[in-house]
Amino acid sequence: MWVSIFLETLVTIKVDEISSLDYSLLGPPQITWQNLDVMFKGEFFSNIHHSPVPFDAPALSLPQENNHMVYFGISDYLFNTGSMVYQEAGVMNFSITDDMIFKDFGIHLSTNLFKNLIPKLTTAYPNMQMEFQVYPATFPILTFSPGNVTITPNLHVEAFTILPSALPKSVFCLSVTTNVSATVMLNSSRITGSIHSRSRLAVELKHSEIGLFDAFPLFTLARTE
Repeated sequence: MWVSIFLETLVTIKVDEISSLDYSLLGPPQITWQNLDVMFKGEFFSNIHHSPVPFDAPALSLPQENNHMVYFGISDYLFNTGSMVYQEAGVMNFSITDDMIFKDFGIHLSTNLFKNLIPKLTTAYPNMQMEFQVYPATFPILTFSPGNVTITPNLHVEAFTILPSALPKSVFCLSVTTNVSATVMLNSSRITGSIHSRSRLAVELKHSEIGLFDAFPLFTLARTE
């Protein structure tokens, strides 16, 4: 009886002002002569509204070993629910402005900086300060595979010119999709890893107030095999 009651109880902890974590039991503990398996939910949700997650949790299986007292496993479902909550809250949005560029670089974020790549921009808005707003179109998806972690962000990069009235004007918006993969290694004392660049980069011009142009040269992707 007490197990049924506990399974129906929402067990949560507040993480911060944005999210909380639901770690309710998914079922009764499974007891064998060798193991005690306890499955918890592990799901982030918004403190403003606790809406259903639009994707399923993957099956989670631990190695069939018994060399240690405790084995602990986390699926990518936990991280992806957190990614969804924080993306919807706008935490992943950020701006790039001229005052964020180190003065030692000797460059300014203005339309003149792009005169060779986007001549139409400099013609329409000569020597005007610029600002870029970057925000995810969807929440970044994290995928676990044996020994590897891959994250696939889909970003929108919107460019603004700062008019003489100090008001920003949107001039173009890019959709940028890429993936970052890392090899993860565990030992008894720490987690280490290395990022490798078997990656892809796709850049698409979503809209433009200055006509069509080739957006891909705005980005560079170093590849090492």
